[in-house]
Amino acid sequence: AHRGPLVWFGRDRAFEVSAENWRGTVYGMRFDLRLGGQTLDVALPLPGLHFLMNFLAAAAVAHRLGMDPQAIAEAALRMKAARHRGEVLRLGEGVTLLDDCYNSSPVAVEAALGALALAAGRRRLAVLGDMLELGPTGPALHRELGERVASGLDALLVVGPLAKSFLEGARQAGLDPASLHAFPDSAAAAAALPDLVRPGDAVLVKGSRGVRMESIVEALAARFGRVEA
Repeated sequence: AHRGPLVWFGRDRAFEVSAENWRGTVYGMRFDLRLGGQTLDVALPLPGLHFLMNFLAAAAVAHRLGMDPQAIAEAALRMKAARHRGEVLRLGEGVTLLDDCYNSSPVAVEAALGALALAAGRRRLAVLGDMLELGPTGPALHRELGERVASGLDALLVVGPLAKSFLEGARQAGLDPASLHAFPDSAAAAAALPDLVRPGDAVLVKGSRGVRMESIVEALAARFGRVEA
């Protein structure tokens, strides 16, 4: 219904601004950015297709405003996640921590788990807290999400009363019961998790703001130590 100009962006050459031949690791994405008749190699130090799509949206705006394509591509290298919103932390003993604990929702959890899936060759652990403010459908949404994401995980650890439904779904999907752990709150999880994480693991920590999952991030950083990038 918009009567002004439209700029389409996406992961296909059919769009005016596109990202093609994308590949990624848990540390970031690489892709061919096509805009204005040019193709540029872009390295984006943010993991996951959700970050790639956010970059494309910004690139489409910048392109429409007349910015030089090379400057747009170079800007990607300077981008970093906001605190607790998709930060990738390198810890000692080869542990990679994906700190996305600021908030949570079904769509956001799936996006973060997509980033965790890029940690190839590692054991992948997800520490998921309650997704709050979902109304009466909350338990069902937790259960359905647990069932959908179980196949990509080696262990699932949950925090809070609602999050127990994650485990119900994961069990139904066939995840080994020995790899499922539930904690009543973040303090209990923070106390137990450092002993459950092994050297070389990739760990996602994500939950709604009210669950205060940052204490888990701090416990892991204290146990393994931070390594400068």
